[in-house]
Amino acid sequence: MSTIGLIAGGGRFPLLFAESARRAGHRGAEAFVLFTYLIFLGQSGRYAEALGHAGHLIETYGAEGQTFQQALTITAVGRCWAARAGHLDESLAYARQFRAIADEQGDTRLRAWRAMEGEPYFYLGLWDEVLSATGESLPLAWEISEHNPIVFGSAWRGLAALKVGRPDEARRVLDRALIYATSRQTMISFSLAYLTQARALLHLAEGQLDDALNLARKAIDFGVQSRFRLELGAAQRVLGQVLEASGDREQAGAALAQSLETFEEIQSLPELGQTLLAYGRFKLGDDAVEGQRLIARARDIFAGIGAVGWVAEAAATAAPASR
Repeated sequence: MSTIGLIAGGGRFPLLFAESARRAGHRGAEAFVLFTYLIFLGQSGRYAEALGHAGHLIETYGAEGQTFQQALTITAVGRCWAARAGHLDESLAYARQFRAIADEQGDTRLRAWRAMEGEPYFYLGLWDEVLSATGESLPLAWEISEHNPIVFGSAWRGLAALKVGRPDEARRVLDRALIYATSRQTMISFSLAYLTQARALLHLAEGQLDDALNLARKAIDFGVQSRFRLELGAAQRVLGQVLEASGDREQAGAALAQSLETFEEIQSLPELGQTLLAYGRFKLGDDAVEGQRLIARARDIFAGIGAVGWVAEAAATAAPASR
């Protein structure tokens, strides 16, 4: 079995391997093993668990003087995994740490990666802050063709623009990024999954149900290919929302139930809350009590992680049935 295969096997082996490499003075091997293990944990949706090891990897790169790699790990692992777990204050702290290094280094690529700060703000439901964070650095990401900030930053920006009632801007941002992403053979399914489901949501908002359904199904394919359970669960949720709007309640309920099952099994409170909200909204149509229960649970999760924008959305969703 390959080293990567052994790492992906989980258990304590990767950590023992990394510790052996450290004791032997092979800090590069230690960093490689830890990074690969953290990606595996991210694919599995074990974000809270991964955060327990992310700090050590960041310190390892720092000790080796690999400032650029240290900075990327701060934002691509620390900030991202903390946001996905729902540790939003920790995610913003990582974002500030990354920004300080990027400013100190004056590196163009690192400055472009500041667009990734849109993620914790999106999970907080602070739509204006998403627009501000992505608007600052997305132009630079486009200028140097930096893949991840373009794809993910555009997804969060497009969704935030849609939330604040700017669908034309959302369309420009998402279409440009999707054309870019799908025209590059090097683009991986992990990057494509989230952007594709974001564009599906815009099609849904505009009533373009055939296009929304097509992209939602593509997003599920990308989620399966990427092996990232969060991407798959989000795509399942969007598919359910599109099928509901199309009038296929049986299949919509099945897709939303699949999304809920996915997020009940992984460590992503913000995404679990979004699926509970979507499923609760769906359930209001035939079981008001269950719908309200799901929405109330979503609201409690959002309140617990400080996601004020999502708390307001959950309250607005529940309000009509409670009058």
